[in-house]
Amino acid sequence: GSYTPPEALFRALVVDDLPEISFPIARYLDPHCTGGVRVAKSAADAIAQLEIMPVQIIISDLRMPDRDGISLLAEVHKRWPATLRVLLTGQSQWESALAVPHCHQFLSKPIELHHLGALLGRVTTWLEPTFDQETANSIGGLAVLPSSQATLTGLQNLLAGAHPRSAELATIIRRDPGLSARVLQIANASFFGGGSRISDVDGATSLLGASYLQDLHRRGALMLPPSGDGFASGLEVERLAMHALVVAQTAKATLRDPRAAEAAYSAGLLHSVGWFVLAAARPNAVNDPTQLAPGLIERIGAQLLSFWGLPSQIVAAVAHSFYPPEEQTFGPASAVHLARALADVATGSNAALGPRVTLSDEFVIRHNLQDRLPALLDKASNADQHARRTLSPLPGARAV
Repeated sequence: GSYTPPEALFRALVVDDLPEISFPIARYLDPHCTGGVRVAKSAADAIAQLEIMPVQIIISDLRMPDRDGISLLAEVHKRWPATLRVLLTGQSQWESALAVPHCHQFLSKPIELHHLGALLGRVTTWLEPTFDQETANSIGGLAVLPSSQATLTGLQNLLAGAHPRSAELATIIRRDPGLSARVLQIANASFFGGGSRISDVDGATSLLGASYLQDLHRRGALMLPPSGDGFASGLEVERLAMHALVVAQTAKATLRDPRAAEAAYSAGLLHSVGWFVLAAARPNAVNDPTQLAPGLIERIGAQLLSFWGLPSQIVAAVAHSFYPPEEQTFGPASAVHLARALADVATGSNAALGPRVTLSDEFVIRHNLQDRLPALLDKASNADQHARRTLSPLPGARAV
């Protein structure tokens, strides 16, 4: 069955030295925050308040007299990592703001309150008050996910060139969960995407542009190697990336509408990012995944992606990818659930960690899949062969 999270007590802190900015935001947030909203006039005031009572979300201006918002959120990241951290910034500061790992999401000034409301709705829908503190800290603390070595090598070679093209970069980025999540996170920041949500990796890569991605890479804010900090716990990054690519390609093949197909591809690629959180929070669980509750990894991944501001359609498809979604129309969530079951059969020993996904008769009948399953299983097998070719390290490839 599907999972419905319990209600969460949600507290907010708004930090700005100008009351004409902070108080309207606080008034807007108040009906949405069951634990109340507080206002701080400086970074020092904010820290003092957090030491008395932590919050679930902090929204800070970038420019303040005593200490800037980046420095404040860096301390919050270190001391209260489970807190969702949002930075208010003018468009002239977007480049410096995005280069730091301490902010989950960014909002442009002058702020449009309905964008803030949408952000809050996307996050609170998937917030899990039942997670232990280590898991919550890991979700909030992660800034960049590790990538497979084959992907890193290919992207490094492209970014080292003088004039890489966005289309070439997208071809590599869209086969890797960590890189795709990072690019989608940045592309959905308000000063890039505005109020619209961007679900496809190609579109996100094109929006950011090759020169910006090169700059992120130079600053070390784009990607991590498979053995990056916090991931030397036995997590098989290459195996996860390969299985995710099979699920993504298979999910896309089940839908005819191009936009829905791209959303399904992205969700399929990201369906197992919860493993990265678990590897940082509870390394022993990675070594014995059979002890994990079914659907737990998916709920962890959904909260991480909602913190990063990814479109609700993708987050929902990730959250419901283990159990059959209740949607009556076959959409991205159903496509990813179906693709996971087919990929588990097609990939055999290469399947992802954790419990296998099985298709219920009710799900198959509801979506009239009986006659399509053999052909779709062939697509999953072809996707597996393609993923093995794509992600296998080239002989003599230079490690990054």
